[in-house]
Amino acid sequence: MKAKVSLHFYAKSTKANTKGQFPIYVRLTVDGNRTEFSTKKFIEPSRDGHLKHRKRKARQRKPV
Repeated sequence: MKAKVSLHFYAKSTKANTKGQFPIYVRLTVDGNRTEFSTKKFIEPSRDGHLKHRKRKARQRKPV
């Protein structure tokens, strides 16, 4: 059985810290089941564009 896996990194602008930095979140989707979590890392708003272009394409994986 193959699993469809998608991994997406993004900055959550609604949760900026006191320095104005955005937390980096990860959205992991496996066969349509989605979960989101924080990486506990922050990024300057001016560098947010770097995350928008780093999305990985979904790929098919065989179970181990």
